[in-house]
Amino acid sequence: MDRYKHTLLLVLLLPIIAAGIGSYLAEREVLSYSLIQVSLSAAFICGISALFGHYFKSRITHSVLLLSILIVTIFTRLTIKSPVNLFTLLLVNVVFGYLNHFMIIKIFYHKDLMRIRTLLTGLGGGLIFGLYLLYLYRLVGVHLEGNFSAFFMFGLIIYVFIAFAMSMADLIIIKSEVKQLQNSNDPGEEESDQ
Repeated sequence: MDRYKHTLLLVLLLPIIAAGIGSYLAEREVLSYSLIQVSLSAAFICGISALFGHYFKSRITHSVLLLSILIVTIFTRLTIKSPVNLFTLLLVNVVFGYLNHFMIIKIFYHKDLMRIRTLLTGLGGGLIFGLYLLYLYRLVGVHLEGNFSAFFMFGLIIYVFIAFAMSMADLIIIKSEVKQLQNSNDPGEEESDQ
């Protein structure tokens, strides 16, 4: 069972790695400035949502999610040059975090949407990401006109990478769980044969 539990960490690690790669590739194609921190934050929140909301189905999911959002907010506040009110930034990040959370739980892991979940997560994530960045830039006092399409495209690429990584992690976890169940059933079958 320990090996299965360790395998669950892939749903947190793989999206973060994928978001880093996707951010590097997307900023060369879509944007001229780096948004890797926001991309990694989105992947971290998606991973936390998957781990605690889907796999563990834990009662503390919302507490862990809020703590994760608080960590992301503090990290964001430390890296933003403009003096932004921490509470206002936290509220914006809570909305961003919960939109990501519900997208992962209600769309990505919805059993009827398995075949198109990467596409839907990419589109939904692009929309969430684009709106979040527009509001975040307004919050720091930077007014960008006509940049929603660029932010949407950037977010679309990032979330497709995140969704693909989560699909790979899901596949590995399911295989590991099946193997674990087979291993736990084998000794019983051997004893019954004897």
